[in-house]
Amino acid sequence: KFSQIAKSIVKSGGWLILEVGSDEHPQMAKEVFSQSGFKNMRLIKDYNGDNRILSVPIK
Repeated sequence: KFSQIAKSIVKSGGWLILEVGSDEHPQMAKEVFSQSGFKNMRLIKDYNGDNRILSVPIK
């Protein structure tokens, strides 16, 4: 759902920052946003070294 409404809730030039869980969930979330046309997303690791945060730039 966030991938569908991100551009209406975040100003252009801003970022949508999401905690995306663990295991394969971060990559799955990134793929959902990619399929919705978002680019230059970044997965950020937590203190344990696991991908945990997805940052999505809003153009």
